[in-house]
Amino acid sequence: MKQGFKNRCTAMTDTVSTGRGKEEKQTLFARLFDSSQETPTPVEAEISGSIPEWLSGVFFRNGPGQYEIGEYPVNASIDGFALLNKFEISRGTVRYSSRFMQSKAYVDSIEAQRLVYHGVGTLAIPDPCKNIFQRFLADFTTENTDNCNVNFVKLDEDYFALTESTKLVKVDPSRLNVEATVDMANYVDVNTSSAHPHYGEDGDIFSMGSSYGRKTFYNIIKIPKSNEADGYLMGASILCKIPATSSLRPSYYHSFAMTKNFFVFIEQSVTLNVPKILVSKLFGWDPSQSIGFDSKRMAKLVVIRREDGAILPRIYETDPMMCLHHINAYEEDNHIVVDACCYDDGAVLKNFSLRDMRNGGAVTKSLAKRFILPLEAIITTSASSEDLVTLSGSSATASLRNDGTVRCNPEVLCDIKSEMPRINYDAFNGKKYRYFYSVGSNESQIMKVDVVTKTQKLWSDHDCFVSEPIFVPRPDSLDEDEGVVLCSIIDTREGERSYLVILDGKTFEELARATVPADVPIGLHGIFIDN
Repeated sequence: MKQGFKNRCTAMTDTVSTGRGKEEKQTLFARLFDSSQETPTPVEAEISGSIPEWLSGVFFRNGPGQYEIGEYPVNASIDGFALLNKFEISRGTVRYSSRFMQSKAYVDSIEAQRLVYHGVGTLAIPDPCKNIFQRFLADFTTENTDNCNVNFVKLDEDYFALTESTKLVKVDPSRLNVEATVDMANYVDVNTSSAHPHYGEDGDIFSMGSSYGRKTFYNIIKIPKSNEADGYLMGASILCKIPATSSLRPSYYHSFAMTKNFFVFIEQSVTLNVPKILVSKLFGWDPSQSIGFDSKRMAKLVVIRREDGAILPRIYETDPMMCLHHINAYEEDNHIVVDACCYDDGAVLKNFSLRDMRNGGAVTKSLAKRFILPLEAIITTSASSEDLVTLSGSSATASLRNDGTVRCNPEVLCDIKSEMPRINYDAFNGKKYRYFYSVGSNESQIMKVDVVTKTQKLWSDHDCFVSEPIFVPRPDSLDEDEGVVLCSIIDTREGERSYLVILDGKTFEELARATVPADVPIGLHGIFIDN
């Protein structure tokens, strides 16, 4: 094991000694946002420890990997070009490879040696060969980007890369090739699409997308199970149209929750200034300046029936907040329990800027919080309007206001910073569960949280940065946490190498690590494809 490695399995405070000075840590953090080199030919990893014999498959990850084209850098870190990367695990060995996604946005930008598509916070660089009028028209005819650098979804037996545009890019995990591109907007009337869909028990997939206009809606999209011959998105339909509180300043969202019978959507306090977005291209404004945090806007939790898409009339509200990632949600005794990683302000929005991230990033803290929403059977029969929650084991409360809205006060599940949460999804999504895994404090920790006992187990390498942890269940496992946790660990120190760490899902002890002789990006999200 390298010097500086520490394995900790006890609760800790949010302040963690890194063993390095603040300035040096910021320098190492900034290097996470240097452009990476691709490794198209698989390389063997050096193994220490013992990889479980049953673990066989591909740990497939997505995220930005190149932050400039020629002399033109992107403005927003999320606009970096997608670098697909994977760890192939088989018979105790690991091979690593990566390749820039050959999207139209990437290929066209490389050919033109400039940015040719708009991004979240980046405007396309005008073609110097066009006159002013042609440039003006081009600004309003630029199509949605297919730089799908956030996540993956499995449609039938194929895998598609996702971002928050309406484009989905079919990729081959074995060769890291692009095979096709489909556009959600050709099937349903949406302008955006979530990068965090949910899988139904019967094979249907549910996603969300917004449609902007005189009336703005947040739409729940149902994609029925089909086959390639029918078209991947054939039969997709809008199951529910949730009207925005403000069509001019609708809420931004990145994910949503699903239980056995309901969807839960949070209309949060982060808003999009639609008029400003529409004219940003004309005046050359940074598009990310059109997103902001409204500290006076209460967050709303909207409940929708899965059966027919009906919106429950009861309005649930909580203090202004921002949520990027839901953890899980489930139903219990006429309550809906919603767990999510929440920010109390919009400081994290500053981290959209590549310049800010290369300067160390804004200090932010998202906490895992539990909201409990009492349903009508509880509300109409409760003897008190002050505390409607009858579930035991939680300090979350809900009270009925005079105007009929329900005010929800969440419980903090863990007082250590939590982001990029993952659960044993296939077995426990939408169901009562006990454990989740996430990135912890200082981006140097992986954390296992017990939501019942409110305790944590931590693994850390303070010299490195951790990515999103993925839980892989052991075949035929009986316990929720019986399996392993995979995490890509990024070492930005000169001369050091990044590695894949494999942790025991129960004890959180390190089982093995696979050190890679290649560039490994910090990435965003990933999946495990079981062989």
